[in-house]
Amino acid sequence: PLDATSKACWTRSQVESIPEDSRGNIWLKQVLLAWFVNYGDIRGATFQLYDPLAVYSMFYPDKLIWRKSAVKIINKGVQRGRTVFGGESEKCQIALGVKQANKVSKHIFDLVFG
Repeated sequence: PLDATSKACWTRSQVESIPEDSRGNIWLKQVLLAWFVNYGDIRGATFQLYDPLAVYSMFYPDKLIWRKSAVKIINKGVQRGRTVFGGESEKCQIALGVKQANKVSKHIFDLVFG
């Protein structure tokens, strides 16, 4: 669930500290700062690392809290798209949370920006 990943995030000051030592870093820094200007600053939000954390979990699965369960996706009605535990599908591993989310967020930052 997305709420399992909401604590793995970068602050605006972390984004401002991205080293400008490559074109890729400069571009990514500009994109993330634009996100803060247009969305994050309005809500006082942090940039949540949903997709980077998904990739990270493949290499560091011990950093997340997992549950083995079947899942079902509701495909009709008001709750369409919601994923729920249970159902008749084969059981799979589902990330429920992040252990030491601040350390994981910093580790992802260090992996990306060295």
